[in-house]
Amino acid sequence: MQRHVFIGEEADLADLYRFVRGKLQSEGFDIEAENAKDGFLELHARVSGRTKNLPAKVRDVSLVILGDKDKFEVQLNVAILDRHDAITIVEEIVTVGLAVAVNLLSAHQFEENLWEEIVHRIDSSLNVCPIEGLVFRSESELTNHMKTHELGHQVAEERMMNLMSSA
Repeated sequence: MQRHVFIGEEADLADLYRFVRGKLQSEGFDIEAENAKDGFLELHARVSGRTKNLPAKVRDVSLVILGDKDKFEVQLNVAILDRHDAITIVEEIVTVGLAVAVNLLSAHQFEENLWEEIVHRIDSSLNVCPIEGLVFRSESELTNHMKTHELGHQVAEERMMNLMSSA
């Protein structure tokens, strides 16, 4: 799930909603539910049976926009697995391994791409962390944030090496 509170962006929330709705429909989703009240926009879309260009593990997408044009929150949730979540993953990894990993990565990439499009629709100057989807105002903030990922990766590698050498 991706989520961010935007302050001072002066965005047209109805336009943002229409953009995401149209994007999902063009990708082969059926809009199953919509709810629009003052300061609240919500939609739920499910992959239609005729869709062939989406990753196999994308099942549905939910979008919620809360607030007004000056201060609002956007929540995006892309459901990747079906109702047999844990069992399906284990069975598929055991039987087809790499294909499942590619499918899951592809579905995750779909979510990342859609989130980035939403953020840039709000403000094209914003920067999105490609790992977590966090939103940053400047390239330098994103760069500093990415250094924490690199540091975390280095620490994990060192721990793994220590574990292997002590075994």
